[in-house]
Order: sequence, then C-alpha cells, then structure tokens
Amino acid sequence: MLGFKDFWYVSYSRLRVISVMKRMNKSASYIYETKSLTARSISNHIL
Repeated sequence: MLGFKDFWYVSYSRLRVISVMKRMNKSASYIYETKSLTARSISNHIL
C-alpha cells in the first residue's frame, strides 16, 4: 500500500508535469502566432 508521502509525491509530480506542458503549449502557440503575424505583415509590405 502506498504511503501518504508517496501518494503526495506522485500527485505533485503529475501536477508539475501538467503545468510544464501547459506552459510549453502556451509558449509554442505564442511563437506560432508571432510567426504568422510577422509573415502576414511582410506579405502586406510586399503587396
């Protein structure tokens, strides 16, 4: 049977992984949005 400490550690590490994934997702979408914005402005300047 798992001890309370083990259970707490497992849930804590899972929470950390989820938060890190969320942060990475946010930064990835932010980078993607900036890239598309830059591409759009460049194409607008060309046209």
